[in-house]
Amino acid sequence: MKNIVLIGLSGSGKTTLGCAAAQQLGLGFFDMDGEIEKGENALIPEIFEKHGEEYFRRLETRAAAKAALCRRTIISTGGGVVLRSENMQALREGGFVIFIDRPAALIAKDVDCGGRPLLADGAERIFALERERRVLYLKYADASIVNDGDMDEAFEKLAALIRSKYPGDAYAVIGDPIVHSLSPEIHNAVFARLGRLYFSSRASERGLGYAFVEGEAPAGGRGYAFVEGEASADGLGYAFVEGEAPAGDRGTGSRASECLQYHKIHVPAGRLGEFITAARNSGLKGFNVTIPHKRDIIAYLDDIDRDAELCGAVNTVLVRDGRFIGYNTDMGGLLFALERRGKAYAGRRVTVIGAGGAAAGVILKAAMEGAKKVTVLSRRIEAAEDIARRAREAAAAARNSAGDATRNVIAVEALELTEGNLEKAAKGADIIINATPLGMKGFKEDFRSFGFLKAMPASGLVCDLIYNPAETALLAAANALGLETLNGLGMLIYQALLADELFLEREINKAEMFEMINNTNIGKLRK
Repeated sequence: MKNIVLIGLSGSGKTTLGCAAAQQLGLGFFDMDGEIEKGENALIPEIFEKHGEEYFRRLETRAAAKAALCRRTIISTGGGVVLRSENMQALREGGFVIFIDRPAALIAKDVDCGGRPLLADGAERIFALERERRVLYLKYADASIVNDGDMDEAFEKLAALIRSKYPGDAYAVIGDPIVHSLSPEIHNAVFARLGRLYFSSRASERGLGYAFVEGEAPAGGRGYAFVEGEASADGLGYAFVEGEAPAGDRGTGSRASECLQYHKIHVPAGRLGEFITAARNSGLKGFNVTIPHKRDIIAYLDDIDRDAELCGAVNTVLVRDGRFIGYNTDMGGLLFALERRGKAYAGRRVTVIGAGGAAAGVILKAAMEGAKKVTVLSRRIEAAEDIARRAREAAAAARNSAGDATRNVIAVEALELTEGNLEKAAKGADIIINATPLGMKGFKEDFRSFGFLKAMPASGLVCDLIYNPAETALLAAANALGLETLNGLGMLIYQALLADELFLEREINKAEMFEMINNTNIGKLRK
């Protein structure tokens, strides 16, 4: 991301404001005058007196070139840095320039002119410099801040501007549809708790989504902008461009060492390739993947984790050194949610309804964790048989890897999804998991009957991966029979926490974070 370059008259507050902003925002700070003094082992007035202004300007040009090499840094310049175009060319190449516009009258009133060589002649010299240089400050500035009040007020203006133009590392979730995704609330809450968030999108609270800005990115442009609404389907393609998030969608978080943000991006079915092309040239450090892209994304990856490859679905993509690496955290996410209820897979009989991407992860994880029996039901019997075969192989591999000859060889069977087979699978099942969209908000179909639940043992648990609505018709029927139920919110939260561990390359206290998220508005969906 670009540096922040502060220009303006000597005494305008560049160093004071820049240093304070860098400390609060966790950015680097480079004081060009300080760098010159350090290199010469002399104060600026001494350099002017001994060598003259021209010598100092050459030193300033060297300092500008050095400052331009910095990254994620606020650079405080000297008042005359704008006098040489090469200085500003170097600083602007990787920097966003802000003019700290403090009236000459206030500088004359507040500043000790004796310590500043070009102001040694007194207040009149300040006004003369303002007349000479103001046009240059305005020429080179990308933005201006009027500093005509106290420093606290000016600091708030500067910090707000930096936040809007310096968003830091970005993460996202992609899908179609995406507008109702809870992922931004979950991930941004985690970033904030870890002390690494300055602002986040609150668009999802208003039910709005984000789409790429259509069009061409500016020459050499970096960063990204999002617009409210669904992406259009006019075939223009996507571009990440520099810009601000929609007005009113920024909130202030804690002081931190790094700025992170998480968005949701609408990527229509059939346009995944366009997104990948744009994302490779953007500031995205990683993204989550939801329907309908979990399988299709694999073709665009540079590498894939073993578990994700095994289940044939990716829900998390890590971007490292330009390489896209796929993972599946859904598998571990549901396991953590079940373990929280004391219902781990090991030794239990598990029935899974569905054979799609989400179901595959559940089935394979249950097999690898040592479930006693896994039953797969699907309208597509071929898909059910295929995942059952892979589950047997995964279970055998896990058994051999553990070197535990006493570990049970699990039974995995595939059945066509019929009412009769549902009842058969429910008998003796410790856990029944719905991994289909049946009963999901906006999905027209549901189970024809819930009579099969009566065949389930009283100690059984019925889990639905759906979290909207919080209580599906399946869970309502199970509750009516006195069975324990679990919706998909726990899996959603835990898979997000596992993804954040990949994004941030650190271990997260998942139990603590789960409780924190569960006590927010998101937790109202828990069951």
